[in-house]
Amino acid sequence: MPKGRTSAPLVIGVAHQWITHDKVVELVNAGHHVFDLSQCGDLIDQADLLLHPAAWRWNDAMWPNIDQAIKEARRAKRKRTG
Repeated sequence: MPKGRTSAPLVIGVAHQWITHDKVVELVNAGHHVFDLSQCGDLIDQADLLLHPAAWRWNDAMWPNIDQAIKEARRAKRKRTG
């Protein structure tokens, strides 16, 4: 994941078990808006990316793919927002 702040922050919902994961901390430090799905499930419709076992079949082995997940989420957001 690139260092520094992003100019295109995403809204990312994260499963509770990963909310303190090093990669999630990096996402926050990069300027993304991250929320715990177990506490803010009402925000799910606003999320650009969900990191949860029910979405993308996300699991511990998927963290090396976070950059690709961010890239795909940005692409999908551009399509949604024009």
